[in-house]
Amino acid sequence: MSIPKAKKNIWSPEFAYAVGLLATDGSLSKDGRHIDFTSVDREQVENLLRCLGRINKIGVKRSGAGKVCFRTQIGDVHLYSFLSDIGINLEKSHYLTKKIQGALIYPSVILSAMIVIGVLMFAFVV
Repeated sequence: MSIPKAKKNIWSPEFAYAVGLLATDGSLSKDGRHIDFTSVDREQVENLLRCLGRINKIGVKRSGAGKVCFRTQIGDVHLYSFLSDIGINLEKSHYLTKKIQGALIYPSVILSAMIVIGVLMFAFVV
Protein backbone atom coordinates (compact mmCIF):
# COMPACT_ATOMS: atom_id res chain seq x y z
CA MET A 1 0.00 0.00 0.00
CA SER A 2 1.66 3.24 -1.09
CA ILE A 3 0.81 6.84 -0.40
CA PRO A 4 -1.11 8.45 -3.26
CA LYS A 5 1.07 10.82 -5.31
CA ALA A 6 -1.01 13.86 -4.35
CA LYS A 7 -0.25 13.27 -0.64
CA LYS A 8 3.35 12.15 -1.09
CA ASN A 9 5.07 15.40 -0.12
CA ILE A 10 2.55 16.77 2.35
CA TRP A 11 4.38 17.43 5.61
CA SER A 12 3.30 15.30 8.50
CA PRO A 13 5.19 14.03 11.54
CA GLU A 14 5.73 10.70 9.78
CA PHE A 15 6.99 12.30 6.57
CA ALA A 16 9.29 14.64 8.52
CA TYR A 17 10.70 11.63 10.41
CA ALA A 18 11.28 9.79 7.13
CA VAL A 19 13.06 12.81 5.62
CA GLY A 20 15.27 13.00 8.73
CA LEU A 21 16.19 9.33 8.41
CA LEU A 22 16.96 9.74 4.72
CA ALA A 23 19.06 12.85 5.39
CA THR A 24 21.26 10.98 7.84
CA ASP A 25 21.47 7.39 6.56
CA GLY A 26 20.05 7.61 3.06
CA SER A 27 21.62 8.33 -0.28
CA LEU A 28 20.37 9.26 -3.72
CA SER A 29 21.46 7.17 -6.67
CA LYS A 30 22.82 8.73 -9.83
CA ASP A 31 19.90 7.49 -11.93
CA GLY A 32 17.56 10.20 -10.62
CA ARG A 33 15.02 7.70 -9.30
CA HIS A 34 16.28 5.44 -6.52
CA ILE A 35 16.84 6.23 -2.86
CA ASP A 36 18.95 3.82 -0.83
CA PHE A 37 18.61 3.54 2.94
CA THR A 38 21.00 1.43 5.02
CA SER A 39 21.06 0.98 8.79
CA VAL A 40 22.45 -1.48 11.33
CA ASP A 41 19.04 -1.28 13.02
CA ARG A 42 16.32 -3.17 11.13
CA GLU A 43 13.65 -1.29 13.07
CA GLN A 44 14.89 2.01 11.56
CA VAL A 45 14.43 0.59 8.05
CA GLU A 46 10.95 -0.67 8.99
CA ASN A 47 10.06 2.74 10.47
CA LEU A 48 11.16 4.50 7.28
CA LEU A 49 9.04 2.24 5.11
CA ARG A 50 6.06 2.57 7.45
CA CYS A 51 6.32 6.38 7.51
CA LEU A 52 6.43 6.46 3.70
CA GLY A 53 3.61 3.93 3.39
CA ARG A 54 5.82 1.43 1.57
CA ILE A 55 6.12 -2.35 1.74
CA ASN A 56 9.52 -2.68 0.06
CA LYS A 57 11.80 -5.63 0.66
CA ILE A 58 14.45 -5.24 3.37
CA GLY A 59 17.73 -6.81 2.35
CA VAL A 60 20.77 -7.75 4.40
CA LYS A 61 24.33 -6.80 3.56
CA ARG A 62 27.63 -6.67 5.37
CA SER A 63 29.75 -3.59 5.91
CA GLY A 64 33.47 -3.55 5.20
CA ALA A 65 34.09 -4.55 8.82
CA GLY A 66 31.72 -7.51 8.50
CA LYS A 67 28.89 -5.87 10.44
CA VAL A 68 25.36 -6.86 9.38
CA CYS A 69 23.36 -3.98 7.91
CA PHE A 70 19.80 -3.76 6.67
CA ARG A 71 18.99 -2.03 3.41
CA THR A 72 16.04 -1.00 1.33
CA GLN A 73 15.81 0.80 -1.97
CA ILE A 74 12.90 3.05 -2.88
CA GLY A 75 12.18 3.86 -6.50
CA ASP A 76 10.25 7.12 -6.64
CA VAL A 77 11.05 10.01 -8.99
CA HIS A 78 8.85 12.48 -7.09
CA LEU A 79 10.40 11.71 -3.69
CA TYR A 80 13.88 11.72 -5.23
CA SER A 81 13.25 15.15 -6.75
CA PHE A 82 11.85 16.47 -3.46
CA LEU A 83 14.88 15.23 -1.49
CA SER A 84 17.23 16.68 -4.06
CA ASP A 85 15.43 20.04 -3.90
CA ILE A 86 15.77 20.28 -0.12
CA GLY A 87 19.50 19.57 -0.27
CA ILE A 88 19.97 15.85 0.17
CA ASN A 89 23.08 15.11 -1.92
CA LEU A 90 24.39 12.18 -3.88
CA GLU A 91 27.07 10.27 -2.01
CA LYS A 92 27.21 12.73 0.87
CA SER A 93 30.43 11.61 2.52
CA HIS A 94 32.38 11.43 -0.76
CA TYR A 95 31.06 14.84 -1.77
CA LEU A 96 31.96 16.46 1.55
CA THR A 97 35.42 14.87 1.59
CA LYS A 98 36.21 16.29 -1.84
CA LYS A 99 34.92 19.73 -0.82
CA ILE A 100 37.02 19.73 2.36
CA GLN A 101 40.14 18.58 0.51
CA GLY A 102 39.63 21.33 -2.06
CA ALA A 103 39.16 23.93 0.65
CA LEU A 104 42.40 22.90 2.39
CA ILE A 105 44.59 23.31 -0.70
CA TYR A 106 44.64 27.11 -0.59
CA PRO A 107 45.77 27.42 3.06
CA SER A 108 48.49 24.81 2.49
CA VAL A 109 49.81 26.78 -0.52
CA ILE A 110 49.87 30.00 1.54
CA LEU A 111 51.59 28.27 4.46
CA SER A 112 54.21 26.75 2.13
CA ALA A 113 54.88 30.15 0.54
CA MET A 114 55.27 31.74 3.98
CA ILE A 115 57.79 29.08 5.00
CA VAL A 116 59.80 29.54 1.79
CA ILE A 117 59.80 33.34 2.21
CA GLY A 118 60.84 32.97 5.87
CA VAL A 119 63.74 30.67 4.96
CA LEU A 120 64.87 33.01 2.17
CA MET A 121 64.69 36.03 4.48
CA PHE A 122 66.63 34.20 7.15
CA ALA A 123 69.29 33.14 4.61
CA PHE A 124 69.77 36.52 2.91
CA VAL A 125 68.93 39.07 5.61
CA VAL A 126 70.69 37.54 8.62
